[in-house]
Parts: sequence; structure tokens; C-alpha cells
Amino acid sequence: IGLAGEQVAPAPAAADDPAIGTTIGSYYLQEAAGENGAAKDYVAWQQSMSRHVVLHVLESAQARQAGAVEGFLADARAKAAVTHPYLLAVHEAGEADGHYFYSSDLVPGHTLPAYAEAGHQLDDRVLLNALRTAAEVSEHFKKHGLARRAIAPSDVLLDGSMRPRLSNVAQAASHEVNEADEVRAFAGTLSALAQPNGPAAAAAATLADHAEQGWAAALPLVAAAK
Repeated sequence: IGLAGEQVAPAPAAADDPAIGTTIGSYYLQEAAGENGAAKDYVAWQQSMSRHVVLHVLESAQARQAGAVEGFLADARAKAAVTHPYLLAVHEAGEADGHYFYSSDLVPGHTLPAYAEAGHQLDDRVLLNALRTAAEVSEHFKKHGLARRAIAPSDVLLDGSMRPRLSNVAQAASHEVNEADEVRAFAGTLSALAQPNGPAAAAAATLADHAEQGWAAALPLVAAAK
């Protein structure tokens, strides 16, 4: 789990990935950080800016498919165009050394499901802030007519101070998102992490009962719990 940027699956061993230790443009790939759709993700050192980032690299097999490069870069541009304090920012997209990529914020931390899988219970304040983060980002996209993919519990990353950040869920092409399913999944993860009988557990139960209202049901619950 460890370091995370965009939503990622568990990272493969570095020995299995010959890209580790190589350079793409100004990015030195230091370790694998999982997979994100058609891209492989890496913790990388951006030499030109002297900072660590997550580098999302379109897999070569995917890049050969018709329209894949254009779609990948269009999604990267859509992510870079969205400004919200809770979203992980996208910095740069392009092509170098035969690879198509984009870079995003690197935030050390763990996702909500990672804490649940480890059997942890989290402070009510932390969980309610995580719920507010997802709900406010959803409402931001809706208000501005922006396209996004579904928000999953694994998109919420808690940094070293237990503050929530959200994977950049923006995308170029619009498609229907089932908010009720999103809310049910989020409520289930909150229930698994909440202290019994606490305000976060109560909010999760109420949210599940009103899932058909979508994310609009979440913000009043957070306000009432505080």
C-alpha cells in the first residue's frame, strides 16, 4: 500500500518490472505503484523539478490500439483542468522515449479499504471528513458539468495527518454514474471502519438507507454529526 497517487492496485514486485530504474523524459522510475486502467503507475523522481510524483504510463500494448493514445491524453487534460483542493492534481502529460504519460501528486498514505483490510477502526472525525470529501467533489463535478468516473472508497487516501485526498476522477468522455451504488459502497466501508454506535457509524447507516438520493444525502449527515 505505502505511497499512493491516483487510484492504484497493489504494486507488483520491482524485479518483475524492467522499467524500474529507467528514465522517461525527465522522470526516473523508482518503484512500481500499481495499475490504473490502461496505465502502469510508478513513483518517479522528476529531475527537472526536483520532486517526487506518480507517473502514469500508458502500457505499450494499449497504446497500439486505435484511439487509445488520444483517449489517454484527453483524460489527462481533463484531470489537469479540474481545480479542487481535495483532488490530486495532474501536472504534465505528453510523450517521451516512445512512452505516453502524465504525472500527478504523490501523497504518502493509505486508502480507506487498506485500513479496513488491516482491521483498523478510525476516528469519527477522520471518517466524516472522508465522507465530506467524496460528497463535495461529486457536487463540484455536478455543479460545473464536468465528466468523471465513479468514486470508489479506494479513491480516498488519508495522508500522514489523516487528512483525506481524493484520486483525480475527471475524464474527458461523459458517461452515466450510478450515485446510489457509489454511496452504498462508501457507506459499507465507513461502517467497517467506524467505532460502534459513534456518529460515523450512524451516518453510514443513514446514508445506506438513503442511497437513492446519491451524494446529496451525505453533506447534511456530516453537518448533523458535527
